[in-house]
Amino acid sequence: MKFALLCTVVALLQLEVTSIITSGWPEMCAGIRVIMEEPPCPRSLGLSSYKPAKSCREIFRCNPSSPSGYYWLKSASMECREVYCDMDTTHCNIRGGWMRVAYLNMTEPGASCPTSLRQINTPAKLCGRHTAPGCSSVTYPVDGIRYSKVCGQARGYQYYSIDAFAQTSNNINSHYVDGVAITYGSPRQHLWTYSAGLSADGNHEGGRYNCPCAKYPGYDPPAFVGVDYYCESGITGRWQDNNRIALEDPLWDGDGCGPGNSCCNQTGLPWFYRTLPQEVGDDIEVRLCGNNGIDNEEAFLELLEIYVQ
Repeated sequence: MKFALLCTVVALLQLEVTSIITSGWPEMCAGIRVIMEEPPCPRSLGLSSYKPAKSCREIFRCNPSSPSGYYWLKSASMECREVYCDMDTTHCNIRGGWMRVAYLNMTEPGASCPTSLRQINTPAKLCGRHTAPGCSSVTYPVDGIRYSKVCGQARGYQYYSIDAFAQTSNNINSHYVDGVAITYGSPRQHLWTYSAGLSADGNHEGGRYNCPCAKYPGYDPPAFVGVDYYCESGITGRWQDNNRIALEDPLWDGDGCGPGNSCCNQTGLPWFYRTLPQEVGDDIEVRLCGNNGIDNEEAFLELLEIYVQ
């Protein structure tokens, strides 16, 4: 009777009972095995700096009903940091477990551009380059948290005489595109490029400044970009008649391309998705690039989201 009572009390005092077996315990406690160690998936995983997770994906796998919000993760330096984990949304056909690395939405009240970018407030609140010609860069830290999948989207607007890949070089460190270049690591490795062409259907100089998918196709992207890019134009007709920001047709939304133009047919728009060859813990860099001055061309950025897992 005393042994039976002792077994019951011990079992009730433990935080978790993870298995029931019949070997290795006194005959009076047969059928109960109490594990003293914490279980591999505690419900408190990621809820405090005392129980940080390795990734948002780990939290989601352990506790699939976890809501979206801020959780504690352990970085490569063994320090803890709070990050936003999206647990509810399906991004790139994968639901939950996404760590948000970058978020910029200039349509939200109080939103502002990162200091390394130039902000305009009229005719809309948008982000552009400080450096022209060239690229202006924002680095989004990951702190060594491992990932192998990247999903994101961008929305922008064309200003005037933008050139897509017409003035490109095969150097990832150059302003190889008029648009947005997204890379990871050092040296830079390409993730995705959002490019903007001169006109959806114009034939200026044979279309050389248009997107490769335009009615009159422009130059192909450099080899390191491959097929990992989107390209659109925000204007139709003669570019000389469009010395303005084309707010009526956002870039990379898969709409408004017109007949004979296949730029809006690209699968996934506006979202991009990459599976990397191996897990990395590299920071992600977003560059706004152009080969001419800001008085002549710009691909303004209004929305940016990047998630990893």
